Amino acid sequence: MKQQPFEYRLANSLNNPTCKRKQIKKSVLQHCVNAGFIREVEKDNESLRYKWLMEVLDINLTSLSLLDQITVDSNYSLTPADVQTEIDAKVSAVVKNIVKRLMETAVAYPCLNCESIARDSQQKPELK
Repeated sequence: MKQQPFEYRLANSLNNPTCKRKQIKKSVLQHCVNAGFIREVEKDNESLRYKWLMEVLDINLTSLSLLDQITVDSNYSLTPADVQTEIDAKVSAVVKNIVKRLMETAVAYPCLNCESIARDSQQKPELK
């Protein structure tokens, strides 16, 4: 089936790296909010947890972009559905990486108010 010109132009527009990066970031943040990992107020206040998440997200997005340099076939004809499938796969990879980092983090017991303790001591959360 031959693609319609509008569908082809739309796919090319959606396939813009900056556009995909923003979509991935927005979707990952929404997953984190939906799961209760981060709250809207933490985003607004730029809490330590939010800053950690943004740093991990940037590392993941940069890594995925680097992989795209060697794996993306520029001759491949895209549809909007193809672009969305790629974005969904990258969102899944980023969320899985965040989960892995969280599960590998050693949590001191008891940790009743870890964020305020870290803020008081001005320590930056360590990335794994």
